[in-house]
Amino acid sequence: MKLNTDNASAAIIIDKKNNFLLQKRDLKKTIFFPGHLGLFGGAKNKNESYINALKREIYEEIGFTPSDIKYFMKISFDFKKKIILRYIYICRVNLLTKKIIKLGEGAGYKILNLEDMKKNLESKNNFVPYDQLALWFYINKKRIT
Repeated sequence: MKLNTDNASAAIIIDKKNNFLLQKRDLKKTIFFPGHLGLFGGAKNKNESYINALKREIYEEIGFTPSDIKYFMKISFDFKKKIILRYIYICRVNLLTKKIIKLGEGAGYKILNLEDMKKNLESKNNFVPYDQLALWFYINKKRIT
């Protein structure tokens, strides 16, 4: 079974109280890391910008589009014959509550506060590895730059 290896955008969605919104991925065999926790987002269409892909994907997956979206980082996977890019954005919202989330894709979602996120990132977990990397960089950005 072939996996989709398109360029993609993903969002670190965080509210003013430092709560993070994560997607529990579907159990489909055609996607990377089924059943794992990861960032909301997805593949970019051919003539679509990365930011527009992010806005479309987030709306499809959780039913709203954050207005405060900023570029954070790009992860590049070089497979010699193909380079796959994953653009990561920071999306800030006022407050993450179950009322505003209308799950359209994925097996579920989790809201983790900053302390729980740190514990999850540093322990054996069920994260999508490249999303875990982006979250780790976000939480530790002051130590890096």
